[in-house]
Amino acid sequence: MGIKEVYNTYKDELTRYCINKYKTDYDTTNELIQLSFIKFDKVNNNKITKVFNYLTFVLNSVFIDYYRKKKREKIIFFDTLAYDYIEETDESDLDEKVELLYNCIKKLKNKDQKIIDLFYFKKLKHKDISEILDVNINTCRSMLLRAKKNLKELMQ
Repeated sequence: MGIKEVYNTYKDELTRYCINKYKTDYDTTNELIQLSFIKFDKVNNNKITKVFNYLTFVLNSVFIDYYRKKKREKIIFFDTLAYDYIEETDESDLDEKVELLYNCIKKLKNKDQKIIDLFYFKKLKHKDISEILDVNINTCRSMLLRAKKNLKELMQ
């Protein structure tokens, strides 16, 4: 069975499964299903006897990855520092806290601002940042820890 046949056969059933199990909207469901079929196509699917069961297994895996990614993206700023600081407040104070966070970042030294920008806002990895700054990868990690520490001190 080719991927087009599998897609046409199981798409509607998989859509219902996803909406019922995960309570996702239609666009998210379609995205998850497309990713599932892409993963399904990468394996040797000729040996799979229970196609729908395998597709639901793949869909569950794709949903978990998707959920983790979205959960990370909800933290607009950067990992636990901002999350811990902003989590303690209610919705009405959120804009105030965000403004404080940005103002504190502006008060940091240029090298601290740069490493925070590269890591948290541009989402580069330590390896990439170390190449940009022309420093050892462990130095890069230390610089980031110091920048976070300095930012946390400014925020208090």
